[in-house]
Amino acid sequence: MNSKQISKKIQVVDLYFLKESKDFWLEADDNFSKYERFNLSYKKDIDLAKRKLERYKQIGCFSLAEQIQETISLIEENNILYHGYHCIKITTVSIILAKLLNLDCKENRILFSGKTSFDYEPRVYPLSELQDATPETVGDFDKSIFDSFCVVVPSLNSIFFESKKYCFMDGKSKIHSYDTKNEAQKALDLYLIKSNLIRAVLMGEKDGKCYFLNFFM
Repeated sequence: MNSKQISKKIQVVDLYFLKESKDFWLEADDNFSKYERFNLSYKKDIDLAKRKLERYKQIGCFSLAEQIQETISLIEENNILYHGYHCIKITTVSIILAKLLNLDCKENRILFSGKTSFDYEPRVYPLSELQDATPETVGDFDKSIFDSFCVVVPSLNSIFFESKKYCFMDGKSKIHSYDTKNEAQKALDLYLIKSNLIRAVLMGEKDGKCYFLNFFM
């Protein structure tokens, strides 16, 4: 890491908006294909909308033309590019990751449902915190164009307290114990990534905006 790759605290992604409405879950993409670098598929939507805009203007449907113009502005607003990388909100990344894990959104909560149900609790790490779990190929880009890097991990709230320790149980029913909850959570996330049980997303940060860079496992 160079001096521009700022170390930040580990944070839990607040999905508070789901408590008010499930619409965000329903409207979110199911994958990251349109956020891949240099993907300009959104321009086809803009071109189509502009043709509709001109047609409505020609026949005097100005109220419909105004709605189309708002749609065009929204598409452009949601497709900001920087060196070919797509700007995307961390909350959006978190929702798409949950969908890729086939998690359920019930009663405006995202749950992992198995023998036991756990709340979905995505977390954001500075890249340096997960360096040991990061494949070398994930860094194949010009690091100098970003201010810092972070990793969005689709984590679960599955830590439990036992014998004065914070613990999690791995896939072989082995219990791992730690002094603090943060230590236990990070160890769990590293275990899930290294075991290829979840996919994390690498993000680049520039001038307060986040950009989708890559998956890594």
